Amino acid sequence: MTQRIPGDRGRRAFGSLAGILLVAAAASAARAASGYLRTPDIHGHTVVFCAEGDLWTVSDQGGLARRLSAHPGLESLPSFSPDGAWIAFSGQYDGNRDVFVMPAAGGEPRRLTWHPSPEDVLDWSPDGREILFRSRAEHPHGSWEIYSVPAAGGEPRKLPVGWAGRLAIDPVSGRYAFSRPSSETFTWKRYRGGTAAEIWVGDPKLADFRKITDFPGFDAYPMWHGGRVYFLSDQGGTADLWSMLPDGSDRRRLTDEGNWDARWPAMGPDGRIVYMLAGGLKLYDPATQSNPVLAIELPSERSLARSRYSDAAQFLTGFAISPEGDRVAIAARGELFSLAAKDGVTLPVTRGSGAREEHPEYSPDGKQLLYVSDASGEEAIHSADAWGRGEVKVVKPAGERGHLYPACWSPDGKWIAYGDEAQNLWLQAVAGGEAVKVDASDRGGFYEYFFSPDSRWLAYTKVMPNDFRCIHVYDTQERQSRRVTSAYTDSSSPTWDPEGKFLYFVGSRAMNPLFGSRDFSNIEVNNDKLYLVLLQADGENPFAHLEGVPPKPEAADKAKADGKAKGKKGGKADKADKEEKEDEGPQPVRIDFAGIEQRMVPLDLPAGQYGGMEAIKGKLFYLSSPLRGWTEGQAAEGPTAALMVFDFESEKAEEFMGGVAGFRIAAKGEKMVVAKGPGELYVVATCGKPDDLSEARVSLDGVVIDLDPREEWAQIYHEAWRRMRD
Repeated sequence: MTQRIPGDRGRRAFGSLAGILLVAAAASAARAASGYLRTPDIHGHTVVFCAEGDLWTVSDQGGLARRLSAHPGLESLPSFSPDGAWIAFSGQYDGNRDVFVMPAAGGEPRRLTWHPSPEDVLDWSPDGREILFRSRAEHPHGSWEIYSVPAAGGEPRKLPVGWAGRLAIDPVSGRYAFSRPSSETFTWKRYRGGTAAEIWVGDPKLADFRKITDFPGFDAYPMWHGGRVYFLSDQGGTADLWSMLPDGSDRRRLTDEGNWDARWPAMGPDGRIVYMLAGGLKLYDPATQSNPVLAIELPSERSLARSRYSDAAQFLTGFAISPEGDRVAIAARGELFSLAAKDGVTLPVTRGSGAREEHPEYSPDGKQLLYVSDASGEEAIHSADAWGRGEVKVVKPAGERGHLYPACWSPDGKWIAYGDEAQNLWLQAVAGGEAVKVDASDRGGFYEYFFSPDSRWLAYTKVMPNDFRCIHVYDTQERQSRRVTSAYTDSSSPTWDPEGKFLYFVGSRAMNPLFGSRDFSNIEVNNDKLYLVLLQADGENPFAHLEGVPPKPEAADKAKADGKAKGKKGGKADKADKEEKEDEGPQPVRIDFAGIEQRMVPLDLPAGQYGGMEAIKGKLFYLSSPLRGWTEGQAAEGPTAALMVFDFESEKAEEFMGGVAGFRIAAKGEKMVVAKGPGELYVVATCGKPDDLSEARVSLDGVVIDLDPREEWAQIYHEAWRRMRD
């Protein structure tokens, strides 16, 4: 089980149990099934549906279902032929969703479509010769269009109705009824807008189609029976079955499902409609106007619910490096692990599938790991022993609601900073107490915040009213925040110089527009430049070349005095002074805010697409992303950014490593961890460009997660609900 704070586990269990009981009580009247049953169809006394990615059949009276397919690929959208002998369905058998047909009693499926676009089965033609499906194969904007393909195999043809989501053919008149736009599967509720589905009816021979619905909400899934059009509509607040005449008149509501939406209706030859409701199936009979629940038992082995081991490398979501650079913490599938950079033991820091832990961050002394956890039912910031031992401490308790962003330690270990979903930035003492609000924005959240080397200052990025980002600096002593960069250009990625002389950032200030050849407008690309801010008014520009210019008198006197003092001490005394200075910790960082916007110096680098900066003494590491179009970006395999390093002594930049997704530098600045492809982490020295990465790779072999799917599903459900709630 995941380590939890005493008392939280019981409270979470009670809250989860209460929620489950409420949902179960509300749904019990709406469903009587032992699974999640979707996309049904009916013919005679047989119902076919999709569950667990396979096709099943069951009596129209309910009872024990029979599995019809067992392919590892997903089967869905089954549709009986008019004579009930065949079932058409959409199957993902060869890496793509295509139309298949198989005997209704079971047997070998036969593939009918081959286009890379996904194809969704809709229905059959009334004569049973063709299968109707929708595809995005030819529409220039990727909208669905309706096609038919011979059930015996052959070339598909497009039906002349334009873009549409569903279509049914009247077996008597041959008229079409179709819905447009294809928004019938959208998950929004009670939407009233321009993309709400409407129903059209017309004769394809005359190419005369008319919209017969004018309700501003959702009208879709048209079906023909007895000279009427049956369909789904949320006119009553939730999606229910309705019917109307083909001209749109005499609109009647047929069901009232209360708080649940009816979904995926399908009509049999006798006019009965089977549909999904609350995870189960119901059957509406227009002759009796009854709609009983089908009590269905799914005799499944529930293989997906079995406990199993999961490869952590395939689910890597975050990482951090210890101050010495000898260990790496990773977050994978909601669990935290501590790994040796070279040789050593791998240890789980958290355990259990019922909570999600993410965003690990080492404490300055490397003994603790800070992370975000939802073990209590809401997100909180925890601190655990970096070796997975001892009790877990709550640094920031869970609030009533809200998603938390990664927390950042101060170098002295006394403070953490974190952002929340309400677009606030907070400062919290590790020892406890009330959190201090640093800043708030009504235009965007806080995602970048970093402490100065002496822990006094917090640099962060804030989204301004004009949607540009600005660098601000907060004084933890005076509890005051000041803006450092102009609000008229975009600035991001604030990074402190380890010696406290500069503050680096990325500024979108370069202008070199291209002229678009199609829409005749300017295209702005490669706008980023790297800058440094001189924090002290008397600070020296590191790029000012003053060879031959005598130093200022006071500087010369100071240098002379320092030289004499050094000469008197010599050898061991100098070494002792150095060790004493290291023991004293970082020197106080002084910031002169007056005129600070005028003390910005650009690095001599070409404009590009930059971000993700971190600095060590004399060097600045950053990511440079290539300019890629949409098609190039989709075709790219793996990360495309280059990790660059700028050397202040040579005043030149070079590529440190290619194909990088992200990196973190250890607190002592001697090593870094670099992420490349999925599950690829490397620990390398910062002092020189790595030649051979084979020896630098952090081994994730054998790092497995003991997974309980049922616990994980419950956590996913609760997290999804929180995200929708907030």
